[in-house]
Amino acid sequence: YIVVLDAAGFGLRSIPSMAFVRLAVALVGDHYPKRLGGLVMVNLGKPSLLFWNMVKPMVPEVVREKVTIVGAKEGAAGRAVLALVGRESAPARYGGLDAWEFDAEEYFGADDWTDEESLEYREALPHYAD
Repeated sequence: YIVVLDAAGFGLRSIPSMAFVRLAVALVGDHYPKRLGGLVMVNLGKPSLLFWNMVKPMVPEVVREKVTIVGAKEGAAGRAVLALVGRESAPARYGGLDAWEFDAEEYFGADDWTDEESLEYREALPHYAD
């Protein structure tokens, strides 16, 4: 899969704690080590570049090689995304033909875990449960 991370609006207050970053990097590394085809980070301003430079040492080299950073210049994001995935698969906001938009409520649905399932999760993956 290819991820487009749009950092428009990312400011200093958006930077998460390093503990959260370590957890997120570990989670992705444990579950998606070879699935990432590319990561295109677009509309990066100074705060998001600062954040990337803090996180970069924790990201494996094989993943860093798949990262493309695109600044906030007019049209740069669209050109980068189109070049990587093609017009058919690129989101419409980047000049592509794919009109699908992520909807968290639709994707995640209702929180319907039972207490037993929650406890099983905590026991199986305690480093993610906290």
